[in-house]
Amino acid sequence: MLVIFAYACLVSGLGLLIILSVIDLKIGLLPNVYNLAFAICGVLFHALLGFSLLSIEGMAFGALIGGVANDRYGSKIVIIFSLVGLIFSS
Repeated sequence: MLVIFAYACLVSGLGLLIILSVIDLKIGLLPNVYNLAFAICGVLFHALLGFSLLSIEGMAFGALIGGVANDRYGSKIVIIFSLVGLIFSS
């Protein structure tokens, strides 16, 4: 039953990611409300799966590194490196 809720979080997160992408392409700023909702979906997804895919420490470390990289290099560069990393990790 928890897996069904995890999939619902996954689908909701994907919808939020699409909304954030459209907003980012149009105005270049991401509203904090959608970012917070996306983060909650991600944490809830992993919590429902018992943190079997990613630990709490891994999530915190990724958020820290992503925040520092975004402040230092800008969001476009961070997105490109994230996609490249995702491709190579699969």
